[in-house]
Amino acid sequence: MLNKAIFYILIVLQVVTSLTVSAQNKPLDEYALKSWPILEFPSIRDDGKYVSFTLKNVPTKSQTLVIQSVNGKWQKEIVEGNMFSFLGCSKFAVFAVNDSVFVAELGTERIEYLPDLTLIFVDSKDLVWIGHNINKGRREFVLESMGGTKKITFPNLHCVRRLETDDNDSIKLLQMEDSVGQTLLYTVNLENGRTRVVWKGKSLVDFVVDNQQRQVVFSGMSIEDGNKKIWYYKLDSSQCKLVLGDIDLGRGEIYNIDRINDFSLDGSRIFIRLKKIISNKKENIDPQLSIWTFKDPILLRPNVSLVNEELISLNLDNGKVIRLIAHDGSTLALPESGNGDWAIETYKTINETGKSEKKSDLVSTINGDRMELENDGVLSPNGQYIVCFDNKNGYYYSINIESKRRTNMTESISSFWTKKYNDDYDALQPMRRGIAGWTDQGDVLIYDQFDIWRCNLNSVFSPQNITNGYGRKNGVVFSLFGDAYQNKFINANGKIILSAFDKVTKKNGFYSISFGRSKQPKLLTMQSKLFYYPHATLGIERGFMPLRAKDADIYIIQRMGANESPNYFLSDDFKNFKRLTNIHPETEYNWLTTELHTWNNFQQKRLQGVLYKPQDFDSTKKYPIIFYYYRKLSDNLNAFLKPSFSDGRLNIPWYVSKGFLVFTPDIHYMAGKPGESCLDAIVSATDYLREFSYIDSNKMGIQGISFGGFETNYLVTHTNIFAAACSSSGLSNFISGYNSINNGNIKQPEFEMGPYQMGGTLWEKRDEFINNSAVFSANKVTTPLLLMHTKNDSTVPYANALEFFLALRRLGKKVWFLSYENSDHGVYGRNGEDFNTRMEQFFNYLLKDSLPPVWMKMN
Repeated sequence: MLNKAIFYILIVLQVVTSLTVSAQNKPLDEYALKSWPILEFPSIRDDGKYVSFTLKNVPTKSQTLVIQSVNGKWQKEIVEGNMFSFLGCSKFAVFAVNDSVFVAELGTERIEYLPDLTLIFVDSKDLVWIGHNINKGRREFVLESMGGTKKITFPNLHCVRRLETDDNDSIKLLQMEDSVGQTLLYTVNLENGRTRVVWKGKSLVDFVVDNQQRQVVFSGMSIEDGNKKIWYYKLDSSQCKLVLGDIDLGRGEIYNIDRINDFSLDGSRIFIRLKKIISNKKENIDPQLSIWTFKDPILLRPNVSLVNEELISLNLDNGKVIRLIAHDGSTLALPESGNGDWAIETYKTINETGKSEKKSDLVSTINGDRMELENDGVLSPNGQYIVCFDNKNGYYYSINIESKRRTNMTESISSFWTKKYNDDYDALQPMRRGIAGWTDQGDVLIYDQFDIWRCNLNSVFSPQNITNGYGRKNGVVFSLFGDAYQNKFINANGKIILSAFDKVTKKNGFYSISFGRSKQPKLLTMQSKLFYYPHATLGIERGFMPLRAKDADIYIIQRMGANESPNYFLSDDFKNFKRLTNIHPETEYNWLTTELHTWNNFQQKRLQGVLYKPQDFDSTKKYPIIFYYYRKLSDNLNAFLKPSFSDGRLNIPWYVSKGFLVFTPDIHYMAGKPGESCLDAIVSATDYLREFSYIDSNKMGIQGISFGGFETNYLVTHTNIFAAACSSSGLSNFISGYNSINNGNIKQPEFEMGPYQMGGTLWEKRDEFINNSAVFSANKVTTPLLLMHTKNDSTVPYANALEFFLALRRLGKKVWFLSYENSDHGVYGRNGEDFNTRMEQFFNYLLKDSLPPVWMKMN
């Protein structure tokens, strides 16, 4: 009887085991990487009643356009479709399938093919107009309203495009082409059907409309000489006016018209970008020579050309040209909401010590007058003020451009505008978050490290913390977002929505605030998900900026989680979210889970890191672990990491799915000690994780790319606790790296105050440069090392990686060097697939005791 009972128990256990095994998800494979579903290109109708998006790879290698009503009562799926647009608030949407264009009547099954479609638009009366080029025995363009109630015919012409002007104006501009290839600019009155030619030429390139949408300028080739010129047209005029022909800046230099930038705010001037090619090519010249001097802010390698831009202001009334750029290789910033009377030119120069410096000048767009600025500045949208940060004394000040009056706006408060409050010398963390926006009452909104301050440009009132200090008190980073706050004034009497990211818990969500009130920000939602984190730093997922309907407070929002694919939702209050999509390919695979861990490094700094475990994690087993690092990655706790072939990075879902644990520790940096800082963080993290019984401390690996590649090189020369290491596109010699050039940019500033954060020159900090250079400690390496670099790397010179490999080879160390052609700073395409395979084989061999691949055993 007992034997029979045992038999039945064994049968039950076998069935349960069988069911458990069958229920386990499979590991990721190459098919998954090539066919992973993707949601993209969301759009929403102006009134928020219809949305569209594109779904790729469901099924594999397919694309489906989805158009649907937000009430869920109507949906249309178009295989291989591409959305053009909703036509205003009309009942039509335009899409394409391959080369064919269709219009769908929303809410119905009606889809109409549009043969020979040239253009489609909605007029001021919400009437849809369709334009067709006809070639059946005759050349003709027909413009007709949907339903055929109105029709305008252009014999012997084809339409190229409609040029955007005021939607509420009945007069439209059309670019036409005749039978001999001439370009004609036509006006057409949709009310009475009258047409008129206002310009003829060989081609029409740029087209810009002023703020009132009553004036236009464009560049085109004239019939007379074929040269590119700029023309001006005012709606209701009979003809266009030539405003710029040959370009003479008075220096005997040849410039080409690049593009028309914009109108000035008052519409009296236009801004035009010009290009001049500076070439270092020496063809048919003996000797072949390039001359570099100690005063060159930009150095060109032989056979490299630099495009030098100019920006000019052209007065439409008197034709006067003002040159706005005075330095080679500089950039010019115009006011955000339009081009006003002033601009800021930023350029590089060489000081008396030979050090490269960045400087800024305030430039008048009216007469070219210039004023040097002490610090970088940002122009107010109306161009009347500049807001700057005093780097030496640590405060924000404004300059009234007309009166030159300087006002310390933040003198009465003490706030951490920079990141130095936590003693972290990380050059890629934002030194300042800067300006958040501008109000319609003449105030500027400024970020500190967590909160938002409202400062009056003339200090009429003391700065107000509009988030009431809630951010700093609770470790929450507040940020403005959305088109409603970009390039325009914010209503100071209204309510605004803020993105919120909790730096402690990594939760993300939304709050609202109202100006002029001292209340705490109002919580809308905070979840262990990722919605949108606009101030995410390099390596951190940013998420998707909510997309607002033009005429309604309805948003498309994307939400993701560490084990939840990104999907689209609708919301009108940022509290309740209506699901639009439900795509979850990760459920088919052995996916990952995340845990946030906290520990102290050897300097007693509190650090955070994310431990990635497989979905089928078993705490009774021991797992190999790989440490992947790039400065600070703990903010990715709730981000969905899409599986893909490696571009040089460790693709975390791929390795976790195959039975590895992955840990991404934050690194706290000390000035001049990036390598030591990394060593401190990583080794202290290993000490912390060794306490967990499921960590196999004999099977630990490390991997990093770019700056993380440098850190890997440093680690293997300063510790022997790792069983395998992979360095991608990483620096090994700070001295040769310091004295190198990337595409005309001298790398020295990157070491002094940039990402390598040495805090001084090579000669001021010689020992620190040597100590951070792995090549000088190559003799100490005991860890098997896989190096990957690309021959065309424009960020970290190929020779820098090669010298580390040669040093290790000379010393008889276990090192393999994968050298890829036709890639830049990282790998992609077939190179990425190849590296993905070889890196996995490397780690499998050394951390899982798999057989070594043939390429690791070859002589």
